[in-house]
Amino acid sequence: MEPAGVTDFNPKVTPPIYGTPQLRGIPGAVAQLLPHNEDPYIIAFPAQQFVLNGRQKKMRSLQAMAVVVCWMMGGHIIAYSYRLIPVTAHRLLGRWIVESELICMFTATFIDDSGDGIFRALVPGPFTQDLVPRWARPPQS
Repeated sequence: MEPAGVTDFNPKVTPPIYGTPQLRGIPGAVAQLLPHNEDPYIIAFPAQQFVLNGRQKKMRSLQAMAVVVCWMMGGHIIAYSYRLIPVTAHRLLGRWIVESELICMFTATFIDDSGDGIFRALVPGPFTQDLVPRWARPPQS
């Protein structure tokens, strides 16, 4: 199951630069911004369980303005990083109307920890070299 906002992007749209998730250099990894037609781009995360520091946690549902970065290694998608600004919003005539916006911004990263295309690991913050899953790491010589 892919996280929200990764199937409806448009490569012809110029993505926003402000608040883009950090694109740290990770050997062998390619980062790609996933621009969208809508401005603002709003996504909704349903309530879900995740693991943080080895413990099961539950995230409440969240509606947020988002910028999405796809991380690939060896031709496989290994993670998606999100810059998120929590909002309350609704659609009117096919466009998002933002009613309120929190004055905070954070990054969260979903990782395919098993190589099966399911992004079950959620970590706060940007994607870093130590988060590259074992299955995606290049073989050691």
